[in-house]
Amino acid sequence: MIEEFGGDFIQWLRGFFYVAKTGSVSEAALEIGRNQPTVSLQIKSIEREFGIKLFDRSRGGMKLTPEGEFLLKKAIEIFETVKEVRNRFDSERDELKGLVKIVSTHALNRFYLPDFIVHFSEKYPGVHFHLKGGGLSDIINDVDSLDADFGIGYFHSFPERFVCQDLFETKLVLVVPKTGPYSKKRATNLEQSSELPFISYPPTSTLYPIVIARFYEKQLELNQVLILNNLETILEYVAIGIGVSIVYEYCVSSRVMDRIKVIPLDVFFDAVRVRILMRKRGYFSPPTKAFLKTLKPDIELL
Repeated sequence: MIEEFGGDFIQWLRGFFYVAKTGSVSEAALEIGRNQPTVSLQIKSIEREFGIKLFDRSRGGMKLTPEGEFLLKKAIEIFETVKEVRNRFDSERDELKGLVKIVSTHALNRFYLPDFIVHFSEKYPGVHFHLKGGGLSDIINDVDSLDADFGIGYFHSFPERFVCQDLFETKLVLVVPKTGPYSKKRATNLEQSSELPFISYPPTSTLYPIVIARFYEKQLELNQVLILNNLETILEYVAIGIGVSIVYEYCVSSRVMDRIKVIPLDVFFDAVRVRILMRKRGYFSPPTKAFLKTLKPDIELL
C-alpha cells in the first residue's frame, strides 16, 4: 500500500525547491507568485511530515541541512518525472510543441545559436525558446536548478553530477581595423600584440582567463585601453580604430568583415572546445531532444 501524504506534497516540494534555490523565503515567494506565509508553511509541512529540519537558520540565512540536500536532489528527480509524464502525453499529439530552455554564453547566444533556432522554428512553429546568457558558473547553476534544460559553454571541468559532450571547436583570432594607425602593424608574435592598444573583456568573461593567462606565461602585460563586456561591441570598436582585440573566430560576422582584418593565432592559442552541459540521467522533453539533435545529430542522451 502506498503511504498517504498530508496536503499537496508536490506544491510543498515546489516551495522548498525555490527557497533552496534562492536562499530566501521572500525571494522564493516572489518567484513562484505566492506570499511568504504560504511558502513558510510549505517548508514547515515537509519538516513535520518527515520529522526533519531542512534549513539551518542559526546564522540568519537559509543553508540546507544534510537532510535538505538529500531532499533537494530527490525533489529535482520528482519534478523531472512529472515533466516526463506531461510531455509523454503531449508527444502523442501530431504537432511538436513546448518550451526549450537554454543557458549559454552571451557570445554563443548572439553568434552561434540564431541560425539553428530560426531553422528549427520554421520546421516546428509550436516550439518556443527561452535563452539566457551568463558565465560558466551561471550556466552550471541554471542547469543544476532546472532553470535550463541544458547549457552550452567552454567547459574544461564540471561537477560529477553533469555530463558534457563536445559541440564544436573554435579558434582565437586577432582582429585589427582595416584603416587607421594600427591597421598596418603586423602582430606576428605575442610581444608585438602586447604593444598594441587592446580592447579587453571583464574578468568574469570566458575569454579573459584564456587570453590573459597566455600573455602572463610569456611575462607580458596587455596594453588595455578599453574594457567591454560584449563581443559584438568589441568588434565595432576595433572597426572604428580604437584598438585591437582577440576574439573567437565564429564571432566575426560578415557585417564587420569589410572594416576589420582577421589574423590567425593558431601558433599561440589552442583551439577552444565548445561543449553541451547536461544533468546526468536528466529528462529531456521531445522539443528539447529534437533541438539537441539539430545542434549535434550524434549526441548521446543518457
